[in-house]
Amino acid sequence: MTATTVSGPISMRRPLNILLIEDDPIDQEATRRALVRNKIPFVLQIAGDGAAGLACLRDGSSFDVVLLDLKLPVCGGIEVLADLQRMPPMHMPPIVVLTSSDSDTDRRGCWARGVVGYFMKPLAGAELSRLMDVICSYWWHSLPRP
Repeated sequence: MTATTVSGPISMRRPLNILLIEDDPIDQEATRRALVRNKIPFVLQIAGDGAAGLACLRDGSSFDVVLLDLKLPVCGGIEVLADLQRMPPMHMPPIVVLTSSDSDTDRRGCWARGVVGYFMKPLAGAELSRLMDVICSYWWHSLPRP
């Protein structure tokens, strides 16, 4: 599956470059809308399966954060994380898992592979606010300082 790019609101700040690895079009759109609602300037590249997500990460593109579903076709999220562990740490962006999996095994496996957040879908209310806080913190830290 190919990746597509969606731009968020225009801003004088550098936009946050986000890779969303998600196969469900409804979840893709919900994520995009959450970013727009929170007025985060962003470029969202969407990969519809794990293999496409890995290809985006290997093609030289620079991402500030990766949002990763675990239940993906072709190559699942846990496999994506395992593959990314073989990359030099300086080239790996922070990864936030967005999943419907409430499995302790999945959760432990993700934390052991260095994710910076693990959120259950569907996101609403306080969980969505927490996710946006995590994403915004990476955005603010990626901005050049005067």
